[in-house]
Amino acid sequence: MRGLVKKALKDLISTGKRSMTAFIAMTLGISFFGMMLFSYQIIRREIQQVYRHSNPSSAVVTVQGAEDYKALDELTKRMSESMDYEIKSVQELQIMTGNGDWKPLYLFGIHNIANKEINQINLLEGELPGKEGKALIEEGAIQVANASIEDTVTIKDGMGIESQLLISGSVKDMSVHPPFIHGCVYLYVPIEYMKGANTFLVEILLKENTYEKETIEMVCNDYVSLLKKQGYNVINLEIPKVPGENMHYKEYDSALFLLRIIAFVASLLGSMIMGNLISSIMAAKVREIGILKSIGTKPGQIYKAYLIAFEIILGISFLCSLTIVAFSSDFIARLLMSLGNLIPENTGVPFWDYGLFTMVSMLVPLLLILVPIRRGVKATIKEAFEDYGISYKGVFKNRTWDSKLKLPSTILLASKNLLRKKRTLILNLITLSFGGVVFIVIFTIQFSLKSNLMKYMNSQLYDYQFILGGASNEAETSKMLSKVDTIKEYEIWKITKATYVDGEEEVPYQLIAPQDHSRLFAPIMLEGDWLQYDNNRKVVISEELQKEQKLRLGDPIKLMIEGSMMEGSVGGIVKLFEEKVIFLPQASLSQYVDLNRCYSSVKCKTNKVGFSDRRHYNNLASQLKENGIIMMNDENKKEIADTLFNHYAVTLNTLLMVSLLLVVVAGFGLAASLNTQLDERRNEMAIMKAIGAGNKVIRRITMYESLMLLTLSLAIVGLIGLASALVGCIQFGKLIFDRGIIFDVVSFIKACGIWGILIMGVGLFTTRRCVMGQLRR
Repeated sequence: MRGLVKKALKDLISTGKRSMTAFIAMTLGISFFGMMLFSYQIIRREIQQVYRHSNPSSAVVTVQGAEDYKALDELTKRMSESMDYEIKSVQELQIMTGNGDWKPLYLFGIHNIANKEINQINLLEGELPGKEGKALIEEGAIQVANASIEDTVTIKDGMGIESQLLISGSVKDMSVHPPFIHGCVYLYVPIEYMKGANTFLVEILLKENTYEKETIEMVCNDYVSLLKKQGYNVINLEIPKVPGENMHYKEYDSALFLLRIIAFVASLLGSMIMGNLISSIMAAKVREIGILKSIGTKPGQIYKAYLIAFEIILGISFLCSLTIVAFSSDFIARLLMSLGNLIPENTGVPFWDYGLFTMVSMLVPLLLILVPIRRGVKATIKEAFEDYGISYKGVFKNRTWDSKLKLPSTILLASKNLLRKKRTLILNLITLSFGGVVFIVIFTIQFSLKSNLMKYMNSQLYDYQFILGGASNEAETSKMLSKVDTIKEYEIWKITKATYVDGEEEVPYQLIAPQDHSRLFAPIMLEGDWLQYDNNRKVVISEELQKEQKLRLGDPIKLMIEGSMMEGSVGGIVKLFEEKVIFLPQASLSQYVDLNRCYSSVKCKTNKVGFSDRRHYNNLASQLKENGIIMMNDENKKEIADTLFNHYAVTLNTLLMVSLLLVVVAGFGLAASLNTQLDERRNEMAIMKAIGAGNKVIRRITMYESLMLLTLSLAIVGLIGLASALVGCIQFGKLIFDRGIIFDVVSFIKACGIWGILIMGVGLFTTRRCVMGQLRR
């Protein structure tokens, strides 16, 4: 038996490069499955545990206009029986980065900064600010600010007054959005050193049923009513969609769940490639198996020998994969969690996950090779010594078509070679098509999502925007803007808060009043019409708000604007990304509030000067400043687009990882499949050379055969991939974003093109290398 196992093992590894290529494809597939399985478990566990360790708040109430946080603190103590709380102040300012650009800054004033209990911030490096003029920086904001500890940074308020702060240390604050998403900076100082702050955040933590949404709503509504009775202006009550859960948990969970499934698919693809190789080897060894049977070896012994030999190879592949997985899963988990502003505390993996990885990694490849080994062993002695590899019997019963087509003999011979072994052809097509369909679906989803985002960006016809600081009114601002020669066109939009009233429920939202008949915004309307300036009772709401409040076109809507009640109806639903906004004409808004008291957002279409965007917008900002315009939070179109795309960083990077995974596995798989197919032509090449065929003719026949196989697989991939991509965009979008991604035809064509270039490039290169090697023999 030992001799049989040695022979079987020698047979499996004797094919050289194609055995190694198939081995690498299988090992990579298993490794990717393990990496995604372990990373998924680490992130799923850590994203909850790490976040819960920060003692997240049940809700946050934003109070504006308060002069003294101590008075607010005394009032809030009345609710202390049902909730714990902490009050911090916040100012929206600007900070000059190390690159000389101004970025949005959120300056928080923290009471007892060293012992914060709710939404804890942990000191990572440096020291706490012991005196005025020092601040802590959120660790993720260091890169945005292009600063480091002990640096002095310049900040600017809404009146354009500048001051300096020394960064004394860095902290991790998991209650804020990752700084890179919005391109903003978070700084923290003791609340007693905050000057001019009149906006306070009351962080609430219930004493009982801490994260039960109904209880949170009841307690917070009582607290908000108390504040309003005492004359406080409550501008926002923020209760998480799932209290106690990290804001990115669902996106991580859904994306990584899909990633784990697709990694399993990659593992399956790698195992199929190895199964294809085993099938080819068993077909080539059929005469040797016949000889073994003729001298008395039982079929069961032969079967066990090849099975044991494959298990040895599989065991080596598993050990290699386990080594790769052990070192890489920690890195992947940390990388993906950093996108959500999180640092894992423990990257260990439970034993049962190792058990699951072992079972899948060993069982799936084993099941896939049982059939080809059994089929090879089943051949009778008579069948083993029949003519294999030369006859075309049964392939073409009627061969009159070749004379009618008048094709070159090399093409005809290549087509007959391709179609002669139908079982091998079908197996090769399944292997190539399987990987291609998955690749095209993933790439189409990724490109379609980017296309959806770009369509939204293209609806914004301005390329520069900023919030107007200071006390300038619209007439003065217009006069100043007209003096700036690089501004081709501009509009001044108004921004304020409006409270949506539904019975006893009151929810604040941002209200935007674009300039009448705006030419710098082309809204993507999902239902209804854009703002109707002759009907001041119709509003347009964003898709996110419509879903949250379950509103429909034409539904009545009540809005509280600066203490005045507006009763209107939903006139349209507009496509925005991750924004809950109400749109109202400026003429309508002016009936409820003085427009000069609203924030002014200036949208500009500029005449670009020079080739550098950064220099162009820096010069524009300087010109605006010289003309007396005080700007806050200025952004150019590239920065707006970066912010939008950063919201989907986890999903897009996950899809990119999957795409690269499939490219690598598919590349090795394709090389292994073609190597297997061409190796079967070795005897035929020798016969053709013996009867006078030149190397060029033989190479041409094999290249045509590979080209036909690749073209046929591309056609199958295109047909199946189209239907799969359509379904994939809808289902993936619903799973991640609660709405389908709009299928983009151009994205599908791009995905097919990339796959076509990949398999044609790898396929023809592999064919040429293999043929040249065979001919040299």
